[in-house]
Order: sequence, then structure tokens, then C-alpha cells
Amino acid sequence: MKRKTRYNIGLSKRKEIIVRETGIEAIDIWYELYKETAIRNRLFVNDVKYFRAVLEAKTDDTRSPAKVKLLIAEYQGKPLAAMFLVISGHRGSYLYGASSSLHRNKMATYALQWEAICISKNADAPNMICLAFRRHPTQTTHCMVFINSNRDSAAKCILLSVVGIIH
Repeated sequence: MKRKTRYNIGLSKRKEIIVRETGIEAIDIWYELYKETAIRNRLFVNDVKYFRAVLEAKTDDTRSPAKVKLLIAEYQGKPLAAMFLVISGHRGSYLYGASSSLHRNKMATYALQWEAICISKNADAPNMICLAFRRHPTQTTHCMVFINSNRDSAAKCILLSVVGIIH
């Protein structure tokens, strides 16, 4: 992990960013942050029903059981960033993320990612992957990042591949 990343994680703690694990009850908070992110970055906006279905999916009795968690990073009770974390087997996957344009100097996204790594590690899922995001339903810009955190050291981040060009 780069020194600046470690610094920003620590800064988020000093700036009093709190990350909480929520569920379907916070879908409206997620969706407001998501819409703000999508508009800011000119991404395709999915309907809230799509994210509700992802969060409510039951996969406990399938061949590949998974748990979907909604994490929200807040400053003084104000949501600044959120993400969907999927725990399956020995892998935590960053499925979707969103952030506010407010209080960017609080580094809420760093606190959120660090908490996702810690939750994954505590769930015996030391590998974490960022999957993809879309600008439009017919176009995908893939971003795959592999994070392996073991018991002896902090998270190690390795960029595996980036396909596509962000305009």
C-alpha cells in the first residue's frame, strides 16, 4: 500500500469519518450518493430497484453463497460515501461505490475502502476485488484491482488490469 494511501486512511480517522454497515433500510441514502456520482462522472443511472434487488438477493443455499453488505461513510451523521461489498468464499468484492462532492478533504472513500478490507479479512475473505463500472448500458470500463491482506501485514494492492479509456 502506498504511503499516501496509508496517510489518507489515517487522515479519515482523524477527520472523524465513521463507517457503518447497513442494510436495505439505507437504500435511499445509497441511491442519492449514487445519483450524485453518476451525474458528476457522466455514468449511466440504474433504477433504485436494481440496487434493491442486489441488496435483497438471497444466496445462502446456492453453490456459491454470498453476503451483500451496504457500507456508508459519514461525517457528523452526513453520508459522504457508500459501497456494496460482497463476501463470497475467500473473496470480498467491491461491487458498486458512490461518493458526495461535499467534504472531499475528509477522505471518506479511503475510510470506506479500509473498512471493506477489514470486514473481508475478518470474514476469512482476505482477497478483495474491484469489479467494474459503466458509463452507459452498452459500454463498460473495467477496472480490476486485487487486494490481498494477510495476517502478517497490511493490505497489499496490485493493479491487475484496466481495460477501456475514461473520457
